[in-house]
This record gives sequence, C-alpha cells and structure tokens, in this order.
Amino acid sequence: MHAETRLLFEWVAEAYPGRELRHQFRVGTDPTIVGVEIVDEGELRLARNLNRRVDMVVVPPPDLVVIEATMFRPSDKIGRLQEYLLLLPATPEAQPWLRYPRVTVLLSGQDDAVARVLASRAGIRYVFWEPPWIDEFLALYPDRRRRAPHAGMVDELARRAEPS
Repeated sequence: MHAETRLLFEWVAEAYPGRELRHQFRVGTDPTIVGVEIVDEGELRLARNLNRRVDMVVVPPPDLVVIEATMFRPSDKIGRLQEYLLLLPATPEAQPWLRYPRVTVLLSGQDDAVARVLASRAGIRYVFWEPPWIDEFLALYPDRRRRAPHAGMVDELARRAEPS
C-alpha cells in the first residue's frame, strides 16, 4: 500500500531524523549457506527475493530499530516482526549492527487495543500515529473500515493482567 509507505517515511522522518535507513531490508541468509547450489548471479537474486523484507531498518548507532508499518489490522503484523527478529542474526548485511540494542516497532495508522496489548506482551513498541492526511485516506473506505474491530473488554482485561 502506498499509504503504508507514506505513513512509514513521514513517521520515521519525525522519530529518527538524520538516521541512516534501509527500506524493504531483506532478512535471512543467502541460500548458499544452507546448501542450495546457485549457478549464477541471476539465480542468487531470484532466490534472495524469497527472503522476508522489513519495512524499515534504522541503522545504529545508538540502536538498531526494526519497523513494520500498517494502515489496518496491526495485530496481523506482530508475527511478521517476530519473523524478522528471528532471521536478523542470519542476515549478512546486518552483522555489524547486531552488537547494538534492538528496538522493534509496530507503526499503525489505526489504533487497535488488541494489537497494543499483544505488542506489549511480545516486547514490541506499539506506535499509533495518525498522519495529517488520514481523513482523506479513510474517505476511500466504508465507515466500518475506518475503525479497528471491536475489542470488547481488552483494555480492562489488560489492566487486570498487569502486576500490581
């Protein structure tokens, strides 16, 4: 979605001004490392296309920030972030960054109480950020899509689960 990319770049410009960025950063190892025989550069590029891609990596120092952005259904992205973190140590380009603290961010243009709770439980920083153009974007969708699915008592349940 173009809106997700716009959301991502505008928020990152505010949150991490002047930092070095990698958009659509591939994570995982080259296929040759796990025994796949690659015959030429074209085949290697094709095989690397199967690697997962992080929406944005903010390069250290002082920290390594891994960001996944979405306009809708942010809880769907928590698993993606966990995949990226699993594969990051096997990523050749990321090796120099692994000694820095990691921050994992789920950026959403739509607030979702369930995603907020799940992200917190997974150690992921949940960021709800409404860009200035959100009303124009949401006007393209029916009313039911303009808000997160009803979460019931998630806020109350989350408060009850917190240690006293």
